[in-house]
Amino acid sequence: MWITKSINPYAFMGMHQRYYINTGDNVMGISFDISSTNAVICAFGVFYFIYKNSLPMMIVCMSTLALTYSNLISILVLLILAFIFVYKTTRNQKSMIVVALLLYVISLVKISPQNEKYINEVTKSTLRENRIEKQGHAAVQATTANPGGRFITRDEQRRRFAQNYLDSLSRIKAEQEKPSALDKKIKSLPLTDDGRLYIPAPNTHFAEFYNTGEMTPDRQQLIDCIAAHRAQLSLCRLEPFNPALPGKITGAIQTFNYLTSHPLQSIVGLAPGNFSSKIAFRAVGAGIRGNYPPKYIYINPAFMHNHLDLYLSFFSKDAGFRSVRNNPYSTYDQMLSEYGILGLLALLIFYIGFFARHYKKLSYGLPILIMVTGIFFLDYWFEQLSVLVIFELMLLLNIKETTTPHLKTKTTVQEELAYA
Repeated sequence: MWITKSINPYAFMGMHQRYYINTGDNVMGISFDISSTNAVICAFGVFYFIYKNSLPMMIVCMSTLALTYSNLISILVLLILAFIFVYKTTRNQKSMIVVALLLYVISLVKISPQNEKYINEVTKSTLRENRIEKQGHAAVQATTANPGGRFITRDEQRRRFAQNYLDSLSRIKAEQEKPSALDKKIKSLPLTDDGRLYIPAPNTHFAEFYNTGEMTPDRQQLIDCIAAHRAQLSLCRLEPFNPALPGKITGAIQTFNYLTSHPLQSIVGLAPGNFSSKIAFRAVGAGIRGNYPPKYIYINPAFMHNHLDLYLSFFSKDAGFRSVRNNPYSTYDQMLSEYGILGLLALLIFYIGFFARHYKKLSYGLPILIMVTGIFFLDYWFEQLSVLVIFELMLLLNIKETTTPHLKTKTTVQEELAYA
């Protein structure tokens, strides 16, 4: 706000759109890590203060979470809130859940409406609803329909196909010719002898206002890394680059394919830093997830041909490709690829399972536990001294509260009845 001199930097499109839809990336929180880390910590706070009936603190946490605009984490939080709304909450807590949902809706509608448009565009892109081949297939189905039950000749099919195609073009043209908000505003101005006087605001979508695609130092490092290892990076050599799936899904497929072709490594893994981890990316020496001493740079061939190739193919491109949904980061992927099936089972049984077996005793710990099992798909959380430290502290505290009466924090009568 201070730099942009704007009350709402989420709507500020100047300075080459340095802030605007990217403003949430600067809301890093007390961990001074990426904004998604702050979003997860705030999510823990939302669940904790809902069960502790502290409306002001819940509003603080939910507002901060909304301002990060970490879409995947926000969607996960909303789903968990919907779950606890119908499970193990009092009437007062349900009211607080409604307030939390309203805060998120207000943030989308009033503070950063362009983020809502971004979510819709990403959803359509992910589902591939607008693919040409899909539209063509639908058009062919429409042209071959035979409601009268009679046989349709090939010429008739072609004629119907052409007619539907022209109708579609006419419909698109009609939608494009609809008067814009600016046209309506101009027509509403008073008409004088010299016409309608109107001085338009500058169009911040012009090149001088948005990010012109200048090469940033971090992106240049990735391009230099591709140039140094181009022969081993098959995905990076694809032109044009038009991925069919998000990078995170492709990364999971890469791990599955590699381990199925290497049975021994599927059991014990490739060892830390060799396939899918924060240290594996950092050891490349390309500035990914932090700096690394040049003389210790190391890249495992399996990592080179799979996750590194995938990451570089997305994040060396324009800003539209550099999204959380396109990185292969995942705790589950890390455990499976670097520690094998035994490592993944250890995570599920001895870590998540340790807390899950107390689910009947948990109050705020239950949604936090569900949250962590979800975010394990999004990053390498064991390589950060932030989220899981707080998670373990809160879960152990909740278990202690419900098993040791004299340590239990103050709750209302309704809570006592609900948790009895």
